[in-house]
Amino acid sequence: MEDRENQRLIPLETEYFYYKNVAMFSDQGINLILDQILHDPLTLRKFYGTLNSYPILLVGVHCPVEELKRREQVRGDRRIGQAVSQLSFVHQREIYDVEVNTYTNSLMECAKKIVSRLKDSATLSGFNNSLKEYESSMNR
Repeated sequence: MEDRENQRLIPLETEYFYYKNVAMFSDQGINLILDQILHDPLTLRKFYGTLNSYPILLVGVHCPVEELKRREQVRGDRRIGQAVSQLSFVHQREIYDVEVNTYTNSLMECAKKIVSRLKDSATLSGFNNSLKEYESSMNR
């Protein structure tokens, strides 16, 4: 969802179609993993408005700031400082169904924790609770 060469986000209308495509795949029984940053109120509205009737497991993925910086340098395909700048809005209102730490746990341990939560019979409520938190914050 980025135009990395020009260091900008692709216009927000693209996100609406992105979410519609996610819904289309889900309607066909295809499960997807979205690596998504909900970066502003319009993105949040489109995300929640388009996908509110779908089963969604919200996963919070965390690591320390210093590790974010290190990973950004190693990857080489990101604007340096982007990850840290996103911390001002990432993980602020989301209520996750499961959270993992990719610094203290291996990728396999994180994956097992996510799969375990998917197999758990408890209701997936992160999406709905995050939507309620978002709507509440808009009324403040």
